[in-house]
Amino acid sequence: MVLQGRILQAPAGLIGFDTTDRLNPATAKQYFNKGYRYCVRYLSHNKNAKSHYDDLSADEAQAILDSGMALFAVQHPLRSGWVPTARLGHTFGANAAAYAGDTGLPAGVNVFLDLEGVKNGVSASDVIDFCNAWFAEG
Repeated sequence: MVLQGRILQAPAGLIGFDTTDRLNPATAKQYFNKGYRYCVRYLSHNKNAKSHYDDLSADEAQAILDSGMALFAVQHPLRSGWVPTARLGHTFGANAAAYAGDTGLPAGVNVFLDLEGVKNGVSASDVIDFCNAWFAEG
């Protein structure tokens, strides 16, 4: 299923929010009615791992778009203290692309990468290697 919506350039000043809680059509519309114009929702880095997040689903994505809000997808990070590597970047990047497709996001749509919680002392080059590998997969 490909989501039904339009890709537009966002005007400056729009108000949005991110949430780890899944939205349904009613809650998405409530946010829209409060003046929110975009929602940032999360994709898994590994659907086989136990997570405390409610990842974006196809039905939820369509409900957000149907409410009138724009949708941004971001891959949530591991718990604080994680160590980025090129190998992990390839895995997470491939998963981000696959899970975005599972939600109906069309190919070519930006998926954001959240680098929160990287272990203190990790070298900048290791973070860059992770990011380059991640982006190579998308």
